[in-house]
Amino acid sequence: MYVRMNPRVTSMDRSILIVKDDATTRDLLAADFDAMGYRVSCAGNVAEASALASEIGPDVVLLDRILKGQPALAYTRQLRSERRTADAAIIVIGSRVPQNPDAVAALESGADDYLIMPFSMKMLLARVEAVMRRRPLHLKTTT
Repeated sequence: MYVRMNPRVTSMDRSILIVKDDATTRDLLAADFDAMGYRVSCAGNVAEASALASEIGPDVVLLDRILKGQPALAYTRQLRSERRTADAAIIVIGSRVPQNPDAVAALESGADDYLIMPFSMKMLLARVEAVMRRRPLHLKTTT
C-alpha cells in the first residue's frame, strides 16, 4: 500500500486508487497515472484498499475483477455504501471477453465501466477521463 504524490499536482487535480494484486501491473499503472499528473494510491488487496479509500476518498477506483480476500463485486457494493467513496467512479478491470456475464454483474453492482485486459494505456486513460467528466469535483464527498 502506498501513495504517490506528484509535485505538479494541485488540489484541483484528481486522485485514483489502483486495486490490483499483481504488483508489476499495479506499479506500471501507477507510474503512468503519476506521470500524467494524477494523485495515485495503490493497494494489493481489499483490506489495504478500504483503508486508503476511507482516508483519501478517491475520485476514481481501478479495481481488479479478481482479488484475494473479497470478490471485486462485493467490494464495489461496499464502496458505493460508504460516504467517502459513494461518488467515486469505479472501473473494473477483467481478463475475459466483454460479453461475459462478469461485465454485466460488475456494472449491476455499481461499477461505472468494465475494461478487458489486455488494453492500451491510451484506452484506459480515455475511460478514466470519460467517467471523470460525468463526476465533477463538486460531487466529491468530503469529510
